[in-house]
Amino acid sequence: MKRFLFVSAAALCAAGSAGAAPVGLRSMLVDPGVAASGMGYAYTAVADDASALYWNPAGLVLGAEGYDLLLAHTEWFVEHRMEYAVVSWNRGADALAAGISGFYVGGIERRDEDPTLEPLGDFGAYDIVVSLAYARAWGPLRAGLAAKPFYSKIDRVSAHGVAADLGLQADTPIENLTIGGAIANVGNEPYYVKERFSLPLDLRGGAAYRIPLPAESGELLVSAEVRKSRDDDARTHLGGDLRLASGISLRFGYKWGYEEEDYAFGIAVARGFYSIQYALVPFQSDFGNVHRFALGFHRDK
Repeated sequence: MKRFLFVSAAALCAAGSAGAAPVGLRSMLVDPGVAASGMGYAYTAVADDASALYWNPAGLVLGAEGYDLLLAHTEWFVEHRMEYAVVSWNRGADALAAGISGFYVGGIERRDEDPTLEPLGDFGAYDIVVSLAYARAWGPLRAGLAAKPFYSKIDRVSAHGVAADLGLQADTPIENLTIGGAIANVGNEPYYVKERFSLPLDLRGGAAYRIPLPAESGELLVSAEVRKSRDDDARTHLGGDLRLASGISLRFGYKWGYEEEDYAFGIAVARGFYSIQYALVPFQSDFGNVHRFALGFHRDK
């Protein structure tokens, strides 16, 4: 049942539709990073690390100048996994980034039109997305654009194409208040064999506020976001990140509008040129928990 729920959208694409093209490649809606997961996905106005390539490419110009490498792994439900790698270069007002994500589902039962007690075997499905982005800052305003060639394969059929993301961030006249918005997965309708499907167009907008802690011991960042994806209802996210001067970050989040998700937690530890991140996303029913891990590396220019 778990496998069926997660790949049903892909199966619909292969089967076709008499009406509007169904939405496929829903793995493009899955956050491949770790920081945003720990904050309940309230990250579009916050994005200031290499994972901004997914959430809001405008945020790539934030943070320290130099080179960053982010490697992330997600251990999902039975035989569901995601890998993510991003390298970015920040030179102050400009930033470049390149990344690749891979989502894999294994152990899907193979059956034909005539039902049988035992499956005829099993097969897998995977999606690969390559992202190339450029971002620039003009004073308090930041903008970023990403091109995303993708390839998807379900058993013996495949689809490919190119999508695009556009993101904006701005520091408002209110001190420590930032707003941000992004539109993701813009592109034409690809197809499996002859059956076309729509990409999961995603609209996100939110705000973040930084509260300095006493004695320059760090800051508390709180954020809120609304997200609307094609064929889905609007969803609301609330997150927080307690960033201590010691290099430790404690993250928490809550989500409304999801059937199986609500709370999320995360922790990150930065030491010198590297950081270690972890996020826990509990799922209701019998789905269990999702565990995310990431390693980050920074090198000055």
